[in-house]
Amino acid sequence: MIDRFLSFVEDVSDQIHKSIENGDNFLVLSANTPDGLASSILLLKFFYENDIEAHFKFVDIIDDSFFQYLFGSPEKSYDQHVYIFLDLGSRFIGKLYDKSREKGKKIIVIDHHDLLSKSIKLEDFYQLNPNAFGIDGKKEASTSSIIYFLLKSYGFSFKGEEILGLAGAISERQDIRELSGLNKYLLEDLVDKELVEVRKSIKLMGFLTKPLYKVLSSSLDIYIPGISGSDKKSIEFLKRIFPNKDIEKLYFSDLKPEEEKKLINEMIKIRVLNDIMQNEKIVGDIYLLRKDN
Repeated sequence: MIDRFLSFVEDVSDQIHKSIENGDNFLVLSANTPDGLASSILLLKFFYENDIEAHFKFVDIIDDSFFQYLFGSPEKSYDQHVYIFLDLGSRFIGKLYDKSREKGKKIIVIDHHDLLSKSIKLEDFYQLNPNAFGIDGKKEASTSSIIYFLLKSYGFSFKGEEILGLAGAISERQDIRELSGLNKYLLEDLVDKELVEVRKSIKLMGFLTKPLYKVLSSSLDIYIPGISGSDKKSIEFLKRIFPNKDIEKLYFSDLKPEEEKKLINEMIKIRVLNDIMQNEKIVGDIYLLRKDN
C-alpha cells in the first residue's frame, strides 16, 4: 500500500517539475490547522529555495463564495496556473474538478481526510490522498508527512526543516501509542538523519519544561480526577508520593526510573478508582529534537 502511494507521490512530483519547467506559478491554499501550517512552511520553503513564484492563502470557510473567489471572473479571481490545496480538498473534489475544467487550472489536492471520490488522476487534476491507497488517513498519514515525501521525491535538499513533517501527525494525535504507516517511514528517516530521538516516557504536555505539579494540574489529554485543574491538589498528590522532595521545584527529569514508575502507577490507580480504564496512552513514544541540530 505505502509503496503504491509513494509511487504516485513521484508522479505528482513529476507534474510539479513539469509545471516549473513551463514557467507556471502557483497558488497554495491551506487549511488553517497545525498540519496545514507545517505543510505550507515546507512547500513554500521549497518554492523559495528554487526561486519559484508562489502565493499563499489560509482557508477558513469553504462555501459558494470561496469557489466564486477562486474561480470567478478574471478581475475577481487568482491568475496562478497551478492551485495546490493542503490539508483540505478531498471533501469537495467533484466541485473542484468541475470548476478547474471551466477555468483551465491545474489542481493538486494533498489531503489525508475522508474521501468523496477515489479518483486520483484526471486531466490536469491530481488527488494525493493516502486513503485512496488503503492507508488510514486518520492514523497513518498527515498532510505534512505527505509533503515531506513529495519534496524528498523531487530531490529537495532539506536543511533540518523536515522535522516539520512530524507536526501534522502529532497535532492530530496520530501518535497516541506509536506512529505507524507513512508517519513511521518519516520518523525512521528523521532518526537516520539524527534529527530526532525517540524515547518511551510519560506523554504529558510540557513535562520537560514545566514543574511536575504544573504538568499534572494542566493536563488536558490525560485527565486525573481530583488533580487536573488544581495546582494545590497536584502538589498534595506529589507530596504524598515523594515526601522528601521540594515539590514546587520538582521536574519530571529529576525523577529516577523507579520514581517515574511509581508516579505513573499512582496516576493509573486514581483513574481506575474513578472508572477510567483507558490508560495505555499515559506512556508512549516521545520525539525529542537533537540538540546538536
